[in-house]
Amino acid sequence: MLRAVILLCAALAINGGGAFAEENAPAKVFRYAILIDQHEPIYGEVACSKYPCQMVDHKASDITLSLVRYDDSSVRPIVYCRTRNCYIPYRSENINLRKSGRLLKFSLAKGPGPRDRAVFLQNRQVGDIIVAF
Repeated sequence: MLRAVILLCAALAINGGGAFAEENAPAKVFRYAILIDQHEPIYGEVACSKYPCQMVDHKASDITLSLVRYDDSSVRPIVYCRTRNCYIPYRSENINLRKSGRLLKFSLAKGPGPRDRAVFLQNRQVGDIIVAF
Protein backbone atom coordinates (compact mmCIF):
# COMPACT_ATOMS: atom_id res chain seq x y z
CA MET A 1 0.00 0.00 0.00
CA LEU A 2 2.82 2.40 0.90
CA ARG A 3 4.50 1.56 -2.41
CA ALA A 4 1.33 2.47 -4.32
CA VAL A 5 1.07 5.81 -2.49
CA ILE A 6 4.71 6.64 -3.27
CA LEU A 7 4.20 5.79 -6.93
CA LEU A 8 1.02 7.83 -7.12
CA CYS A 9 2.76 10.87 -5.60
CA ALA A 10 5.71 10.48 -7.95
CA ALA A 11 3.46 10.17 -10.98
CA LEU A 12 1.49 13.25 -9.95
CA ALA A 13 4.68 15.23 -9.38
CA ILE A 14 6.02 14.38 -12.84
CA ASN A 15 2.67 14.65 -14.58
CA GLY A 16 1.54 17.88 -12.99
CA GLY A 17 -1.35 16.29 -11.11
CA GLY A 18 -3.60 15.44 -14.06
CA ALA A 19 -6.90 13.64 -13.66
CA PHE A 20 -6.89 9.86 -13.55
CA ALA A 21 -9.04 7.60 -15.70
CA GLU A 22 -12.57 6.88 -14.64
CA GLU A 23 -13.40 3.38 -13.45
CA ASN A 24 -15.60 2.60 -16.44
CA ALA A 25 -13.26 4.03 -19.11
CA PRO A 26 -11.83 1.39 -21.48
CA ALA A 27 -8.14 0.83 -20.76
CA LYS A 28 -5.22 -0.71 -22.62
CA VAL A 29 -2.84 -2.74 -20.46
CA PHE A 30 0.93 -2.86 -20.92
CA ARG A 31 3.51 -5.00 -19.14
CA TYR A 32 7.21 -4.28 -19.06
CA ALA A 33 10.51 -5.14 -17.40
CA ILE A 34 13.27 -2.64 -16.63
CA LEU A 35 16.71 -3.69 -15.48
CA ILE A 36 18.40 -1.01 -13.38
CA ASP A 37 22.19 -1.07 -12.90
CA GLN A 38 22.37 -4.84 -13.57
CA HIS A 39 20.23 -5.65 -10.51
CA GLU A 40 16.90 -7.48 -10.38
CA PRO A 41 14.45 -6.28 -13.03
CA ILE A 42 11.48 -4.14 -12.11
CA TYR A 43 8.37 -5.72 -13.56
CA GLY A 44 5.24 -3.68 -13.92
CA GLU A 45 1.91 -3.36 -15.59
CA VAL A 46 0.20 -0.14 -16.51
CA ALA A 47 -3.41 0.34 -17.54
CA CYS A 48 -3.85 3.36 -19.81
CA SER A 49 -6.86 5.14 -21.15
CA LYS A 50 -7.12 8.67 -22.52
CA TYR A 51 -6.20 10.13 -19.11
CA PRO A 52 -2.89 10.04 -17.18
CA CYS A 53 -2.24 6.89 -15.19
CA GLN A 54 0.35 5.35 -12.88
CA MET A 55 2.26 2.08 -12.63
CA VAL A 56 0.41 -0.81 -10.96
CA ASP A 57 1.10 -4.41 -9.88
CA HIS A 58 4.77 -4.12 -9.01
CA LYS A 59 6.70 -7.30 -8.32
CA ALA A 60 10.12 -5.88 -7.43
CA SER A 61 11.17 -5.18 -3.85
CA ASP A 62 13.52 -2.34 -4.79
CA ILE A 63 11.00 -0.12 -6.60
CA THR A 64 11.09 2.58 -3.91
CA LEU A 65 14.90 2.74 -4.06
CA SER A 66 14.83 3.22 -7.80
CA LEU A 67 12.24 5.97 -7.47
CA VAL A 68 14.40 8.11 -5.20
CA ARG A 69 17.68 7.66 -7.13
CA TYR A 70 17.60 10.76 -9.29
CA ASP A 71 21.32 11.25 -9.92
CA ASP A 72 22.60 11.72 -13.46
CA SER A 73 23.00 8.00 -14.14
CA SER A 74 19.76 6.60 -12.76
CA VAL A 75 16.68 5.29 -14.50
CA ARG A 76 13.32 6.72 -13.54
CA PRO A 77 10.72 3.96 -13.87
CA ILE A 78 7.70 6.26 -13.69
CA VAL A 79 4.98 5.51 -16.20
CA TYR A 80 2.34 8.01 -17.19
CA CYS A 81 -0.11 8.22 -20.04
CA ARG A 82 -1.36 11.00 -22.26
CA THR A 83 -3.96 10.42 -24.93
CA ARG A 84 -3.58 6.63 -24.96
CA ASN A 85 0.23 6.73 -25.19
CA CYS A 86 2.41 5.42 -22.35
CA TYR A 87 5.88 6.66 -21.52
CA ILE A 88 8.68 5.33 -19.32
CA PRO A 89 10.99 8.27 -18.62
CA TYR A 90 14.67 7.51 -18.12
CA ARG A 91 18.05 9.19 -18.27
CA SER A 92 19.49 8.10 -21.60
CA GLU A 93 23.15 8.10 -20.52
CA ASN A 94 22.51 5.01 -18.35
CA ILE A 95 20.89 2.93 -21.09
CA ASN A 96 22.62 0.68 -23.61
CA LEU A 97 19.93 -0.81 -25.83
CA ARG A 98 22.36 -3.23 -27.50
CA LYS A 99 22.75 -5.27 -24.28
CA SER A 100 19.31 -6.83 -24.57
CA GLY A 101 17.96 -9.27 -27.11
CA ARG A 102 14.42 -9.11 -25.73
CA LEU A 103 13.44 -5.62 -26.82
CA LEU A 104 10.21 -5.29 -28.73
CA LYS A 105 9.63 -2.51 -31.23
CA PHE A 106 9.42 0.96 -29.77
CA SER A 107 10.26 4.52 -30.71
CA LEU A 108 11.93 7.25 -28.68
CA ALA A 109 10.09 10.38 -27.65
CA LYS A 110 10.95 13.30 -25.42
CA GLY A 111 10.46 12.79 -21.70
CA PRO A 112 9.14 15.29 -19.15
CA GLY A 113 12.55 16.90 -18.57
CA PRO A 114 14.75 18.76 -21.04
CA ARG A 115 17.51 16.09 -20.85
CA ASP A 116 15.25 13.07 -20.52
CA ARG A 117 13.91 10.71 -23.15
CA ALA A 118 11.06 8.26 -22.90
CA VAL A 119 10.26 4.89 -24.39
CA PHE A 120 7.07 5.22 -26.41
CA LEU A 121 4.85 2.17 -26.00
CA GLN A 122 2.32 1.46 -28.73
CA ASN A 123 -0.74 -0.79 -28.36
CA ARG A 124 0.85 -3.95 -26.94
CA GLN A 125 -0.93 -7.07 -25.74
CA VAL A 126 -1.08 -8.04 -22.07
CA GLY A 127 1.95 -10.13 -21.19
CA ASP A 128 4.38 -8.47 -23.60
CA ILE A 129 7.72 -7.40 -22.16
CA ILE A 130 8.01 -3.94 -23.62
CA VAL A 131 11.41 -2.91 -22.30
CA ALA A 132 14.22 -5.17 -21.07
CA PHE A 133 17.45 -3.24 -20.67
